[in-house]
Amino acid sequence: MKSDFPSFTVRNLALAFVALTLFGCGGKGYRLTDVSGTITLDGKPLPNASVTFIPVGDGVGPASTAITDESGNFQLRTIDLDLSGATLGDHRVTVTTARASSADEMAKISKELVPPKYRDGSFRLTVKADSSNAVNIEMLSKSK
Repeated sequence: MKSDFPSFTVRNLALAFVALTLFGCGGKGYRLTDVSGTITLDGKPLPNASVTFIPVGDGVGPASTAITDESGNFQLRTIDLDLSGATLGDHRVTVTTARASSADEMAKISKELVPPKYRDGSFRLTVKADSSNAVNIEMLSKSK
């Protein structure tokens, strides 16, 4: 017996996924663009730092995050959809090296190396559609 419902193929699902990615869910709509870069502290790469971009103002869409590699490099991915990039617009940017060693040992937090300006959300960057969005965050420690 033939069904009256259209058959959904992998192609149809892929097209739906792309449409949701480009236009957002629930009619809110936002655009993503690739964002990568390097984080240094006192001129040296900062490995294992967590960087987060949080849209502000008219920015609609998910926050994006990454962990730097041994060379201080990162590539942002959205938090909720795990897609490459960040939303266009203004962002609060936070960087931190402090992490709990485990969920059961919240008191044991790794040493924070990042100056307060980059942890408290006062550092801002704009992600634009017409640029390469290569972000180099060059920080100086408190003692410098």
